[in-house]
Amino acid sequence: MEILPSKMIRFLGIEEHRGAKELFEFNLHKLRTLGVWKWDVPQWRLHRAFALLTIISLIIFVISQACDVYIHFTNLDRCTKLLIPAVFSGLLVFKNSYLLIKTDEAFELIYQLQNNIFTKERPPTPQQSIILNRYAARAKFYSIVRSNIALAIILFWLLYPIKDTLEEYTEDTPEYVTLNRSKSTIPQLPFIAYYPYDVENNTVLYILTYLYQAFCGLSVFVGMPAWDMLFVSVFIHISGHFKALQYVLIHLSDEARKTLQVDKTELQLHQKNRLSQETDADIKSVWRTEDTEGNV
Repeated sequence: MEILPSKMIRFLGIEEHRGAKELFEFNLHKLRTLGVWKWDVPQWRLHRAFALLTIISLIIFVISQACDVYIHFTNLDRCTKLLIPAVFSGLLVFKNSYLLIKTDEAFELIYQLQNNIFTKERPPTPQQSIILNRYAARAKFYSIVRSNIALAIILFWLLYPIKDTLEEYTEDTPEYVTLNRSKSTIPQLPFIAYYPYDVENNTVLYILTYLYQAFCGLSVFVGMPAWDMLFVSVFIHISGHFKALQYVLIHLSDEARKTLQVDKTELQLHQKNRLSQETDADIKSVWRTEDTEGNV
């Protein structure tokens, strides 16, 4: 984080003084918006419905690609293009479904990580807070970078068919080709899949299918980074706790040595005081003995 300028740090919102808990909430808020994380707000049911809609849409998307693979099984290049989106969509369906089932356990785990390590009776030291905030800022920075890269990739992927279509209509072609272009141009979709209706020759169905694929693609490329970076953030957060513990253990010997030195000094002072008291007592006893002998 030291290599980033201060203006960039403020723009990204990764200042260390924000605190580890606030920085860690970045990924959780995205999962709450997607409806796969527990959220105590009135509109929580709408987010949960959105999560279920996403799961159903991705399941249909995977089935349509599986049907296309079955139809064009001998076309290796086509099957390879179908493999990547199908695998990522299937993984997101599994992750979202599992998190919806285990949402209470996951919420309890993150709550313990955020609140039960340090308590009011046992607050973190200033140095521990600095270490935890630094690691939390790194986790948020990596999440922002990963999310923006994924969003840029899917936007390019979704807009590329439109770019090809526009290029076909703007390029210089002979007049007889222009007259027959509507018949020869085949609209392309962002993802290859099988649909039981005519997408190529029906503009309305093409637009609806394009919007459906765009929704599925955005769901995958927004949900997967949020999921992955949640675990990365947890690991970085735990690493910060271990780093703070390492700092305590390293300086524990110094503190023990200082305490031992103080105790040793106090012991020496106590011994000197006792020795001086014993010397004074011996001197007084000698004086008493001499006085007694003189009186006799």
